[in-house]
Amino acid sequence: MNASFPMDDPNYASSGQGIPSVNGVLLRGSRDLVAAVPYMLGFHPGPGTLIAVAMCEGRISLTTYVEAARLDLHDIPGLWIELARPLTQACAQHLVLIGYLAEADEDRLQVFVATSPLPVFEVLRVEDGRWWSLSCPNGPTCCPPGQRVVADPAVVAPLVAAADAPAASRAGLGACLRPGPAEQVSAVARLLPLTPAPPPVALYQAVADAHAECVDGPVRLTADRAAVLLQAVTIVNVRDAACVWHDDAAWWLWTTLIRYAPPTHVPPVAALIATTAYQRGITVLAQMAAEHALAIDPGYGLGHLVLDIVEAQIHPATVRRGFARAMAEIPDLPADWVFGPAPASGPRHDTASDVPGGDGDG
Repeated sequence: MNASFPMDDPNYASSGQGIPSVNGVLLRGSRDLVAAVPYMLGFHPGPGTLIAVAMCEGRISLTTYVEAARLDLHDIPGLWIELARPLTQACAQHLVLIGYLAEADEDRLQVFVATSPLPVFEVLRVEDGRWWSLSCPNGPTCCPPGQRVVADPAVVAPLVAAADAPAASRAGLGACLRPGPAEQVSAVARLLPLTPAPPPVALYQAVADAHAECVDGPVRLTADRAAVLLQAVTIVNVRDAACVWHDDAAWWLWTTLIRYAPPTHVPPVAALIATTAYQRGITVLAQMAAEHALAIDPGYGLGHLVLDIVEAQIHPATVRRGFARAMAEIPDLPADWVFGPAPASGPRHDTASDVPGGDGDG
């Protein structure tokens, strides 16, 4: 179908994995939409995946990811119940459903379509790098069956401008949580904890300065500077004040810093990756990062908070507003520092990828 799909509101952001953040990208028809899905998710969906793209006033407001195994006749009504809350929060008016399925599974996909509580604008199937429209009323001249998924450079260029290409798979999305070289981590570990400990205000200023420097991309850190930043985010007020950041600079800062972190200092950085990812709409990565923090410190509160948010299927925009209100009341830090000096982020869009209730993701 040759309808156009504008990306979402510029006041919202989406990102992860080097996940691009864009605004105003016009997807001209189903071919562009299929090609853009990996950029909205941050990874290439594998076989057996179902993607539901929610539309609100002609714009993409939510991108959900579920396992096609959930398309069991007895489970489908429960699946729609689970998706009801995030779809409502996204003000979804109609859906585009994309199944990464074999032709033999089209019937299950059509049952899912038939039970949708919202109008389904289009149904697409993707297999082995090709796509089919199962609903286009205009015949094969409009949507020739089995076209290759090829992205228009005008669409892809702004999607990759802020970061790397999507991960090859969902599992690959977590590559940003891996530590750096052992000698790099050991050099930082020898410096921690800092003695005497700098005051929280000084530590927050160090984090804010690093955040500002990352506006154009990741910045290489010395061991001394990494140690200061890692000690800073162990201070709860400093860490919490940084939770409001969800721009590209925050993404680059935390995914760089975790490569320097010894295991004892991984939980706060992983949790900040989780809060950043969730606010940018990449809830699969948010869940992975929170679980990474909890694997090291099972009692780490911010990790549990993120998992609770994922399970509750709260829309990223709601989380952003909640963090902003809460952080304004953090004691011991000047109020203007909580919201700055935060660099203006680049072009942005919001697709709340992977709603919890799919395979446990958001």
